[in-house]
Amino acid sequence: MFALSINDQARFETTKRLLGQLVNERLVSATSVTEPSTGTRYLCICNPKTSDGSACQRRVKVEIHAEARVKSKDGFVVSWIRPQILEPRVLLCDKDEEISELDPKRVFRFISPWLADDSNGEATQRVEAELELAAAFQVKWLERNMSSRPPSIGSRTIDWEQAVTFGHPNHPVRPLQDWEARKLTSPISKMHRCCRSLPSIPSVSPNDLSTLLSPNIAFVSVPQDDILVKGPFEQSLRPLLERLQVPPPAEDDRLVIPCFERQLPLIYKSFPRVTLLKVFTGCADAEASIRSVRLKPHIASPYLFKMSLACQITAALRIITPWDVFQTAQTTKILDKIRPSFWVFREIAAVCGSQNNYREASDMACILREDLELRARDNDETMIIVGSLVEPIPGSSQTRLERLFGLDTIDQKRKWMRNYTRTLFEAVFPILSEYGISLEGHLQNFVVRVCNKTKDIKGLAYRDFGGVLMHKSTLREKGFNVDWMHPNGRILTDDREFIWQQTHHTVIQSHVGNVLHALRLETNGGWAIVREELTHILIERDRSETKKKVYEYMTREFMDVKCYFDMRIKDTRLVSNLASFLSREILIEPVFKEIMKQIPNILLS
Repeated sequence: MFALSINDQARFETTKRLLGQLVNERLVSATSVTEPSTGTRYLCICNPKTSDGSACQRRVKVEIHAEARVKSKDGFVVSWIRPQILEPRVLLCDKDEEISELDPKRVFRFISPWLADDSNGEATQRVEAELELAAAFQVKWLERNMSSRPPSIGSRTIDWEQAVTFGHPNHPVRPLQDWEARKLTSPISKMHRCCRSLPSIPSVSPNDLSTLLSPNIAFVSVPQDDILVKGPFEQSLRPLLERLQVPPPAEDDRLVIPCFERQLPLIYKSFPRVTLLKVFTGCADAEASIRSVRLKPHIASPYLFKMSLACQITAALRIITPWDVFQTAQTTKILDKIRPSFWVFREIAAVCGSQNNYREASDMACILREDLELRARDNDETMIIVGSLVEPIPGSSQTRLERLFGLDTIDQKRKWMRNYTRTLFEAVFPILSEYGISLEGHLQNFVVRVCNKTKDIKGLAYRDFGGVLMHKSTLREKGFNVDWMHPNGRILTDDREFIWQQTHHTVIQSHVGNVLHALRLETNGGWAIVREELTHILIERDRSETKKKVYEYMTREFMDVKCYFDMRIKDTRLVSNLASFLSREILIEPVFKEIMKQIPNILLS
């Protein structure tokens, strides 16, 4: 394969996610074809209204990795297409003419007439702009990490966090929820490396990446009548404020809150009685999510700050809502009680605005999250975000996972994968089957603990309670109070299958699937190992009727998946309570017309 420039590599990172998602959501038809003269395999993508993809006159051809497994039925691709199996050779074909093209904007423009009706072109233009911006940010990430010293065993946790180069491995877009979209003058969607700020704060461009990774932190004071506090926020923060010599508030009824300096214009607008106390430069490093920051080691803070940042980065606006604040302490208490030995980045306390207008209330918010790095170092362990391990080393075909653990042979990789899968499933499935709790197991939410001496996996640590789901009835039966959820919260639900579906999607399809791909095991017995470990933890050990039902769900032939791109193009957001929203300026949980489609269960590959 020919070498790509950084610009072309960045463009293709976005383009392959675009093409993969379009195929997976069945928005296009795809066939697998092989060129007789070269043996090169391609996905041939065309208008779904065309009956024969390989023969249609207007189509997109993208090369497939030689070892990739692609399943077809009745001539059309039905398996999940992981973007990482696509190679940087994309051809836009119109009749007998073929044009090589890696630019996601131009590829999407070629395909967009096949998608939903967009008579004024507004949705198409927005998506094109977002694809272009995602690729532009990807260039800066590549430039930064190709010139940086790679992290290793013994490296700081933040070094591994900031080594994440490519972002979300699958999705190029998702629709913003209505309350998110109303904060933006031009609603945008989920891009793996897209970043855009609200008009109320300083704009963010790809050239601002360094300031996002090393942000200035401000401390402000605000009257306690203007805020909602959950947990011992003031007591927990006081020693740090004294160490940093942050001036105390002028009045006793005010609370000191950290925030991003970049966020101040929006805070001044939503909190007119706020007072700026002090701004620190060069004191913090941003984690992979950007809105969560670690203070520099010399500051010796026991907490990480997760703070509202009015930027849409990858998945959503990086703000903290009142319902996030409501659930922090309660979720921590529940997990502490049922799994006291499990490493969790406990969310000790949180604060946000007290306004009825939740859009304003979320403009200044902070969660104090326990930092586990010192505990890991006391155990002689390195903590590594899993999302960083599965990525290829910039400029190399080898993944960090392969290099770090010295995994050179298939047998070595299978042995490592079995151990890792068992460790992950031990963290996820007992609390799912016994308590109805689903940890949102994306690669970014789990941190692996590695022994510095032996490189053995000592365990995992989980973070980010915003995506946790809990089965209300099961928790009540176990004696837990379940009357604490915010009216707009989604953490508690009586829909058991909704909880199980999240676990399958985030843990098996996304997390495990991408680890298998990083080890090149998807076509070398990897999924058989995963099935064996799932059987071990749910069937062979401590059998129960609930575990059996969870197992049967996880091994269904077909699984429902949300079609984010389809929802985005068709603009299916519904706000059934818009009149209430406008009259009272109270944000009501949006109602979505979700588009779901069934795909073959990747676990059965």
